Amino acid sequence: MAELGLDSTNYYYITPTEAITECINTWGGELRDRVEIEDNRITGRFIDILPRRGNT
Repeated sequence: MAELGLDSTNYYYITPTEAITECINTWGGELRDRVEIEDNRITGRFIDILPRRGNT
């Protein structure tokens, strides 16, 4: 689990994509999306927020 700080924000009346963008802007991590597949069926969709690994 990434330790990204103790800042706060709220997510009222915004889309999930906007909420994820707000998380990245507030805490500065990187996104990693992944899909889990079992028996040719999607069993999970995830967006992980990792500590920033590169310089940008």
